[in-house]
This record gives sequence, structure tokens and C-alpha cells, in this order.
Amino acid sequence: MGMLSKIEVEESIEVLEIAFKESNNFKVRQRIQSLIHLKKGTINRQIDLVAYLDIGHSTLKSWIK
Repeated sequence: MGMLSKIEVEESIEVLEIAFKESNNFKVRQRIQSLIHLKKGTINRQIDLVAYLDIGHSTLKSWIK
């Protein structure tokens, strides 16, 4: 079993959803979507988030630096 993610997202869900809707860039939308899922708690493990977004684990790690 993978470790739970301990990432704290400072932005509110409303702000993230507005940014998601306003963005036209696919990569930016994926990043915002990952933050939304972490903030809502719908996806708790990084490995699950990687699989859901269909990205590499190293990509996710670079995003959350």
C-alpha cells in the first residue's frame, strides 16, 4: 500500500475550480485538477493521482516541488 500524500493546498476549492474553467492549456488544467483532487480528498495517494491523470510519477513530483 502506498503512502498517503501530505501535501497542503492553500488555495480554496472555489479558486481552483475557477482557474480550471478559465484555463485553455491542457497541462495547466491537469496541474489544477491534481490540486483540486488533493484538496477535496477524493484521491489521497500520489500513485492513484498519477494513474488518474495518466502522467508519470516524476512529472507529479516536479509539479509539487
